[in-house]
Amino acid sequence: MKPHPLDPRAAPAPAASSSNKDVWRAAIGLTIVLLAGAALILSLTWSPPLDPSAGAAWRGLALAVAAVLAGLFAFLFLSLQRRRDRRRARLEQQDALRQSEETFSLLVRSVRNYAIMLLDPAGHVASWNEGAERITGYTADEILGNSFERFFTEEDVRQGRAQRLLESALREGRWFDQGWRVRKDGSRYWTEASLTPLFDRSGSLRGYAKVTRDVSERRAAEERLQRSESLLSNAQRIAHLGSWEWDVDADRLRCSSEFLRILGLDPSSSGLSLAALFEFIHPDDRTMVEAAFETARREQQVFHLEHRLVRADGGVRTLVTHGHVEADQAGRTARLIGTGQDITERKLIEEALRIQTELYLSMLNAQSELGEGVLLSEGEAVVYANPALGALFGLEVNPPRTLSSFLDALDPAGVSPLRKDLLDRVNRPLPTARGETSLPRKDGSPVDIEYSVSAVPGPDRQRTFALFRDETERKRAERMLQESGRRLRQFSSELERAREEEATRISREIHDELGQLLTGLKLDLAWMAGQLERAGSSDAPALLEKARSMSELADATIGQVRRIASELRPGVLDDLGLSAALEWQAGEFETRTGIRCRVEVDPEAEAVPPEHATAMFRIFQEALTNIARHAQAQHVTVALEKRDGGWLLTVQDDGRGITEAELHGSGSLGLLGMRERAHLLGGETVIRRGDPRGTVLEVSLPIAPEGVEES
Repeated sequence: MKPHPLDPRAAPAPAASSSNKDVWRAAIGLTIVLLAGAALILSLTWSPPLDPSAGAAWRGLALAVAAVLAGLFAFLFLSLQRRRDRRRARLEQQDALRQSEETFSLLVRSVRNYAIMLLDPAGHVASWNEGAERITGYTADEILGNSFERFFTEEDVRQGRAQRLLESALREGRWFDQGWRVRKDGSRYWTEASLTPLFDRSGSLRGYAKVTRDVSERRAAEERLQRSESLLSNAQRIAHLGSWEWDVDADRLRCSSEFLRILGLDPSSSGLSLAALFEFIHPDDRTMVEAAFETARREQQVFHLEHRLVRADGGVRTLVTHGHVEADQAGRTARLIGTGQDITERKLIEEALRIQTELYLSMLNAQSELGEGVLLSEGEAVVYANPALGALFGLEVNPPRTLSSFLDALDPAGVSPLRKDLLDRVNRPLPTARGETSLPRKDGSPVDIEYSVSAVPGPDRQRTFALFRDETERKRAERMLQESGRRLRQFSSELERAREEEATRISREIHDELGQLLTGLKLDLAWMAGQLERAGSSDAPALLEKARSMSELADATIGQVRRIASELRPGVLDDLGLSAALEWQAGEFETRTGIRCRVEVDPEAEAVPPEHATAMFRIFQEALTNIARHAQAQHVTVALEKRDGGWLLTVQDDGRGITEAELHGSGSLGLLGMRERAHLLGGETVIRRGDPRGTVLEVSLPIAPEGVEES
């Protein structure tokens, strides 16, 4: 490709031929004049004059002409000499300029750190150097004659940024620019560029000089520096750590933004002096801080102190200050440099931790006083065991015994669940385990314990916290209470059986003996009334009326006797079974209260043992009594069925429904009696509200309850 006209390599060499021709023309003309003059002088000097008296004049004229010619020759010679010298000097200057331009061109082309190029007025590349080739990746043959817009990003090209740069440079005389540019391989680089317009002597625009530098590494370094400074600032903000520097001679204090924040000042504040800094120190600590600074300045020592300061808003903070001294070349203290860290939150945490530790230790001591054993381990190593633990098992348990040795002493056979619960939580963060077990003491006596084992994550190793409580006495009391309850229920069962037997006996005696006596009395009254009618006495009508009255009273008494006998022990229950007794009782209830009562009996539920039948019948009687008193019902449904290997009696009404207070009230003796009757036979009584209203009673009794003998 031919060099561009603006390329220094395309400049023509200086033209000297025309000047040389002018010099030769002048020399030839001078020679002709001199030869003509010399011929004239010879002719005047050597030719005989026509007039002898004029010979001297002619000779004088010849001499004058010769002098003039000589002067003329000398003038021309000197003029030619000066012109030659000037021409030689001009040629030397032109040669020096040409060499300088060539040197400059070589220099420009050899520069590798800068892309230096000439652009024509339209922005096309007119010259190229090695730096431009190194930075952009284009060779001179590839780029000369092309627009410098090729180096811009697609977005800049769409926005016409290249043309705007040319216009700005032409308007301002020089224009500086920064931005992303694109290499030949498509990669981007960050540049700093200057664009200068070039004008000739007539003021016409000849083009532009463009100097570009690749500053991608510097930009990356600046970004890294900014990130580092940002990270440092954030780290100082997070750690509440500020820095300061005191220029001793100028008494000028430079503080970081975080240090100013600690003081309660605007981070952009400046012009703080050391005396002004001391004004922020708590009055009780100011003398100590001033003395530390003075000692460090005078003796050039490192200092470290903890003190309080009063912020601009009046808040009191605790600060840890570190400082050291830098000396000048003469060894004098030039500046003090240090840091200040706000440790107020840390002090509060330390105080809270101290209080919590004391509280924790007091709790451990209280647990020890209450007889509760405490064991704390890190990994396998036991780090704490309170005295109550040793007293509980009759062992001397002192750290740093291992959990395995502790468990081997308590559970040599390895069958207790405590071993698994403890060892499983040594390395795994499992949920808290709670359990009960019986272990032998050192003397061989058994001890019932309740324990809980918790895994507590630690900084290095997981911790295990175990709490032991002696439950021997409680277990013994529970066993005694259970035995007492069993005996009480057995006694209650026997008492209920005896009461039912006594009621049956009394019912039969009343029904049989008293009923027979009343029947005989009625027969006697009837006989006596017949005798009075036959006698025909005047007193007979009154006596007959009295006899009839006594007979009616006897009938009423017989009815009451039957009712009392039925209430004591309904004969239908013993004679016809539970289903007939339920239907009879439902009929009596409906007659007495007017509440309709319907009974449904499963044919498979006929063969109910007598004791079960008695319990169900008594519960049914109590249920009907409660319905009559409280339910406000209109209908009652009764169902007896055989289900799941037992008998189920269900009584449901459509009344207002039982409330929670009534269901769990302490005065509900009737409900308590129903539950206890079923419980004595190994059964269960469930009472709940109906859906959507009413109350449902369900009594379930097993076929053969354990420990209950049928009578």
